[in-house]
Amino acid sequence: MPKRLEIWADSFHEGRWVATEIGKRFSNAPVTYERGFIPVFNIASGDRSLTIKVYGDYEAWSPKPSAIAEILQYGKPDFMLFAADEGRVLFIGEETAAVPTGNQSTQRCERVVGACLQRPPVAFAYLLPEYGLHLDGQPRRASVWPAMLAAKLSDQYTTTSLVLLFGDREHLEDYSVGEGVGLMFDLVTTHVKEYMGLPAADWAQARESTVAKARQLMLEFVRDQAPSMLKVLPGYCTNGSGLDWPPARQVSDPSAFVASNLIRYDAFLAAVYESVQTHKAYTLVTGSGSKPKGE
Repeated sequence: MPKRLEIWADSFHEGRWVATEIGKRFSNAPVTYERGFIPVFNIASGDRSLTIKVYGDYEAWSPKPSAIAEILQYGKPDFMLFAADEGRVLFIGEETAAVPTGNQSTQRCERVVGACLQRPPVAFAYLLPEYGLHLDGQPRRASVWPAMLAAKLSDQYTTTSLVLLFGDREHLEDYSVGEGVGLMFDLVTTHVKEYMGLPAADWAQARESTVAKARQLMLEFVRDQAPSMLKVLPGYCTNGSGLDWPPARQVSDPSAFVASNLIRYDAFLAAVYESVQTHKAYTLVTGSGSKPKGE
């Protein structure tokens, strides 16, 4: 009897996309439609078989499996792989065409955290464009914060948490450029194969090498982009170890921030600036952000 895998997704379009990409990595994945609109894929490998059913639009289904409902408390990821025979989520994926920059740089990152807070933590991949078009007509590169968060959570919770990039400066938001899309579905497929009960030789080494390559690319991006945004980086983004940021005594911070520069006096900010001036703290971000609005 084939095992049952469900893809819960924010829409049928996204769910079918995920199922189709998984099917491409098997020799045969015919699709039928249950009730005329629910995609059902049938996959076989050796003497093992799997039925994948797509549940699009989370709000359309009630009741939801408890494992799905728990994760949805942290927001609606674009898709989840639900092992129906075991009642657990195997993998969570988020994808967006919006480049995380400025005050939107951590948008959707609560879902990255939510995956790690499950017991046990659930593997997570966040697929996003490296570059996007800004309102001024110029390309903008993604912020480092999502990738830095994923790297930290991977180490802290001993799980898989990745930011995968696609596109480049000449091919904005182009899924066919870069390695992000391929790496995500190669990784997803290893979880599918494990769930099917295929021998570890069919998926374990592939998962290890995929995660290693994805993490390498993620941290290379952080190290390349960070100098335009941050003054220092934590150990896990530089030498591969250490969750903490450098202590203030090791950081030279030539910040010009002083309490007298505040437009309006604020006791808390005055204390922060005093700590910076006395080398008890340091500022992370280069630049001063948006100009203050006039009175």
